[in-house]
Amino acid sequence: MEKVFGLELSLIFLVVTSLSIGATLAILILGITNKVLVKMGVRNIPRRPAQSALIVLGLMLSTTIIGASLGIGDTISHSIRKVALDSLGMVDETITARSSNPYEPSAIDSETIDLVRSLAADNPDIDGVIARIETIAPTMNMTNDRTEARLIYRGYEVDQQPEFGTLVDLNGQNRQLSDLGVNQVFLNEDAAKRLGASAGDNMQMFSSAGVQQISVHSVLQPGGLASGGNNPVALLSLRQLGVLIDRQGEADTIGISNKGGIEDGLGLSDSVTGFLRVSLTNRQVADEMVSLLSREEPISILKDKVTETGLNETVAEDLIYLIQELEGNNRATDEAIRLIGDSDIYGLVAQALAQVENGNLVVELDVKRRGLSALIVDDSKKDAIELAQTVGGFVTSIFTIFGSFSVVVGLLLIFLVMVLLAAARSAEMGMSRAIGLRRLHLIQIFTYEGWAYALGSAVIGTAVGILASLVLVSLLQRAIGVDEFAIYPKMTMRSIAITVSTGFLLTLITVVASAYRVSQLNIISAIRGVGEELASSPPVGWKYRSFIILLAMLGPVGVLIQGRRSQSRMRLLTLTLLVALPPVWIARFLWKTVANLSPLVTQGWLLILLGTYLTWYGLDIDQRTSFDFGVTLLILGTSLSLRTVLFRVVPEQDASGRISASLGALGLLVYFGLPFDALEGITGKLSDGPADFVLGGCVMVAAASWLIMHNAEIFLFIMNKTLGRVAGLTAVFRTAVAYPVNSRFRTGLTISMFALVIFTLVINATLSNLDNVSRDTPERVTGGYDVQATVTDSSAIIDFDDEVAASDLLNVEDIVTVARSGDFRSRLRQIGATSTRFKGIRTIVVDDAYLESNLFELSHYDASYGTTDAQVWQSLSDSTNLVLLSNRAIATEDPFGPPSSGFRVEGFSASDDADSWKSVSLEVVLPSWDGQDTPLVMEAVGVVDPLAGIGGGDDWGGQSLFMVIGESTAQNLVGQIPEWNTYYLDVNARADVPDVVAKLETIFLQFGMDATDLQEQIEMSLQQEAAFNQLFQGFMGLGLFVGVCAIGVLAIRAVVERRQSIGVLRAIGYRPAMIQLQFLLESLFVTLLGVVIGLGLGTLTSWNIFKAITTEVDGLTFTIPWASIIFITFLTSLFALVSGYWPARQASRIRPAEALRYE
Repeated sequence: MEKVFGLELSLIFLVVTSLSIGATLAILILGITNKVLVKMGVRNIPRRPAQSALIVLGLMLSTTIIGASLGIGDTISHSIRKVALDSLGMVDETITARSSNPYEPSAIDSETIDLVRSLAADNPDIDGVIARIETIAPTMNMTNDRTEARLIYRGYEVDQQPEFGTLVDLNGQNRQLSDLGVNQVFLNEDAAKRLGASAGDNMQMFSSAGVQQISVHSVLQPGGLASGGNNPVALLSLRQLGVLIDRQGEADTIGISNKGGIEDGLGLSDSVTGFLRVSLTNRQVADEMVSLLSREEPISILKDKVTETGLNETVAEDLIYLIQELEGNNRATDEAIRLIGDSDIYGLVAQALAQVENGNLVVELDVKRRGLSALIVDDSKKDAIELAQTVGGFVTSIFTIFGSFSVVVGLLLIFLVMVLLAAARSAEMGMSRAIGLRRLHLIQIFTYEGWAYALGSAVIGTAVGILASLVLVSLLQRAIGVDEFAIYPKMTMRSIAITVSTGFLLTLITVVASAYRVSQLNIISAIRGVGEELASSPPVGWKYRSFIILLAMLGPVGVLIQGRRSQSRMRLLTLTLLVALPPVWIARFLWKTVANLSPLVTQGWLLILLGTYLTWYGLDIDQRTSFDFGVTLLILGTSLSLRTVLFRVVPEQDASGRISASLGALGLLVYFGLPFDALEGITGKLSDGPADFVLGGCVMVAAASWLIMHNAEIFLFIMNKTLGRVAGLTAVFRTAVAYPVNSRFRTGLTISMFALVIFTLVINATLSNLDNVSRDTPERVTGGYDVQATVTDSSAIIDFDDEVAASDLLNVEDIVTVARSGDFRSRLRQIGATSTRFKGIRTIVVDDAYLESNLFELSHYDASYGTTDAQVWQSLSDSTNLVLLSNRAIATEDPFGPPSSGFRVEGFSASDDADSWKSVSLEVVLPSWDGQDTPLVMEAVGVVDPLAGIGGGDDWGGQSLFMVIGESTAQNLVGQIPEWNTYYLDVNARADVPDVVAKLETIFLQFGMDATDLQEQIEMSLQQEAAFNQLFQGFMGLGLFVGVCAIGVLAIRAVVERRQSIGVLRAIGYRPAMIQLQFLLESLFVTLLGVVIGLGLGTLTSWNIFKAITTEVDGLTFTIPWASIIFITFLTSLFALVSGYWPARQASRIRPAEALRYE
């Protein structure tokens, strides 16, 4: 895994580790200059070991979340990487031939193989070339009658095999392909296990050339050419396999091995791939392409393209190199050929030049590029590794997004802990300030203590994060299934370092922020212990503030000027050297700037200006994140400005603050609670992403807590008039509620923690309940069919019904309908669109039985071709130019959906009304199109429902890009109907579907049939979704641990602070049980407030997400999972009572006389 959120992990590692080390060094240097403050800061840690342990446990959650996310990402990336390396072995690059016929496989003749071998001999980076034929054939072990319908046969050149790794059998003996006799094969372990085979077993291979008798020579250990990932593989010589499948004297792939072994050779992939592409290129065609690109207009457009924001850095550099190679050249250089041959670079070039000459330039370039070479060179292993890194980064990003709420909760707990620590030592701090300690000294004291906690929590949190990732990975393996994909746990040292450093920095930053707040406590109030009143700063003029900002800008020079009179020489020298470090210089300047401009912020108008700019910027670039952030600042700024105005009208500060805060909170709740498309009439459609989900959730929870705590008296009055009148609870309830209501800041933090956790859990539980469509209306997924079956070699199936009737296993009457489909690749473009490139698409040809019998719905269709789904489907059989497109061919607004790549219909979105679709004219050509013939014009008359499982395989769930055509259209486009490779069966209601599936695979064993019970597949899919939901719920549920810690810390602090109050209550008649009940009710009250906020906001957000989804997917129903919500509420309340029980029990045991003497 190399990237997260588009950022290089190496860069993240460098930044966070440098900042962590720099922060530690800075703290140590400051500590050396004033050891007394260090002792005052750390002395409390060993004094109360239980409290210190609880603090570390609470602080480590953020680190644990980060570590678990990175651990899962590393595991996924490592697992895919391992499968890729095992599958490819020593093969780094592959060469295949371009196919001129979409129905026939490409082949490489012996002369081309010799050419490639001669080229490789001249390149010192290449140490091996091997030709290969691969086929998939059903196989039966005659010893035990066990079968494998999809055994992969690979034939390699015997004399080249040693260069591609050693073959070792299960007995540890080295083997070579030259050891094989006639019709003998090696099996890898996976194949041997599935067939129950061992050395000497006789087998039957059902190939296109007939039934072949083969025998097992040995079973090989994984490694080298015997590697197949998790696939069953049989190895034999290229010549022998050519004889068995009647393909002698040719190959379908040439494998290239780089020097350096399986992994080290990856570093040479770019140079070797470039060398082969250049060497195998038609120079004349390359010169013609360069001549087209080197003209003034294309060069100018490409230069503008390089300057665009968001362009991949590596791709941008390559594009610059290409421009340099094109300028002033009419002939292709080797570097230009290499870059033009790169799909990513050429795709970017074609995209940039789409409008040149009305798109004709790109069409001409596309045609010529296909004539660059008859061979396609792919850096297969590098691509597979990059895929592993991309998927790993995506998984990490997803877990980080959903875990970000828990990270925020963890940071709130850190802040709360430091505030409570300050409250516990308020008298001590007040005395320290009274005898001469400055506010900066208090910040340093708490920073030293917080640094120790941050370091301990970062290390422990990382260890717990690694363990959490292992648990979550086991749940992930259960969700995916062992047979589908093997998971290999892994966490790199880089990820561990990032976890430790990031957790340490987040904790330290929060500690410093809370320390700053602590330093503002009023000295007299702190000494008397009468509350958390903050001291008001003396008025400071703007000249002085500007002077301080200027000194901070000057860095070390400013430190010398400012401290030459007030600092000792040693301390002044230390601070000067420290500020000379660029990160410290920048951080100090930003800190001083924000601190001295804070009055402008509190007045509100600066936030209004900044919010206005961000709102305008978001509209300008069509980005919701900037727009939402701008609106948030606008509402906050307006609220602060209103407070300033009201304070002049209503001198009572509490009243003006309450009104302005309440209106601001309501404004934020209303804005972020609106449906996602509510303002589209004003703003237009804004691009959104996961960050908006996180921002909206955090802002709504903060606003709700803000609203409640600023109107606590109202809520307290309502509760006292309702719950406070319950018999036996009157006195206890009122005292239980009064304390948290009066401690607004700490109570608000705790409420926000619980609300954020419940918010995410409710959204996950509610949205996971939307899978009811496939359960309630399975025909939307299956098309009304019971069985889907694919074959590897369909040419021999002349008549499906006759094959079934010829066997004694199935009754023909058990199968009501048999529909068929085949597929091939084609290319298309939309007529009249801004993009003029032909883009690849999978074309699925279906027979008339399919068109008549399927029940797949259409999300959009042109009513002029039928008023029902069935009529539109049927229209494909009556025409030679009508198509249906998959839902992936139209734009989607799902930020979590697949990336928008490949063909897209312009001017239409999945969220548009179903009846707004009008037929779209397309030009369709075959991959071999040379630009001479006129493209076939077709009409896209509808869009297939995104839930439809047309075509099987990757199309399950509608996530693949394809178009559906009838037999007549296929004849018109290709000149023939494809061989059917997929069958859809509607089974008689009396028949047992699983039994039919098993018997079909037996009847059609020689064709390699793989049959699937579609209803069973739906159930398996639902089970996997449930497992994934459990995975996310477990991950996000870690935040509950923080809430429990917060309740425990609050309860412990409440007992300490109110010891005398407890004594008074006991003296006036409160029994121990009443004291204990009071503290338990207090914990439960705070918890339930957070739960109610989380439930309400989570349900509202779930409804908005549901409404957004239903604009693209019809038939979903919104249901609140009451069972899950009741369980979450019960579990949270139980945790709150458990965490508050011990402090409540301790409070109930306090004796009145002892408590009243306590000071």
